[in-house]
Amino acid sequence: MQNLDCGQVIALLTFYIDSKLTPKLMKDIEYHLNTCSFCRNKYMQLKKIYDNYADIKAKIENRDDEFLYCESNYNNLQYQYFKENLSAYIDNELNIKDNLRIKKTAIINPNARIELENIIFFRKTLQDAYNKTKENLKQDFSGNVICKIYDCLPKYRKSNKLSLQNKIKIIINKIFKINKNFEYNK
Repeated sequence: MQNLDCGQVIALLTFYIDSKLTPKLMKDIEYHLNTCSFCRNKYMQLKKIYDNYADIKAKIENRDDEFLYCESNYNNLQYQYFKENLSAYIDNELNIKDNLRIKKTAIINPNARIELENIIFFRKTLQDAYNKTKENLKQDFSGNVICKIYDCLPKYRKSNKLSLQNKIKIIINKIFKINKNFEYNK
């Protein structure tokens, strides 16, 4: 039997509790715990923490997820208010009191939280698609041409002396005057 000092025993207590030591070392620590009240108290405290952790872990692993799908989560007045005002919340149209009420519901009710996350994700996706389209339009030559024609139209609408065909020729030539070789003559 090896005599272990208190520092060694305390350092090995977690391994002792998990039974991850050799049988000889387990017996040596057990002997020390039977003879040393200080280490025995440390062992009891650590064992209590381990047991509490094991209970919590078991409850989490075995919990019943029916709360997430419970019908009462969908039918209470708080959740109904949340559903009715979710769009206004997303668009920042609520006053402070109503805004906090929506946040509280999202924190308390897992179904509301999931809906809020889905709406925020959907809104972000739409915003990203809009920004991408807007960026692509800047690179879209025909889109730019149409925009420039639209910008030039008010100037030439007033001029009744020119035929529609001549108005279009002037506009197109104005658009393409950057390229000096291009001249629309058809």
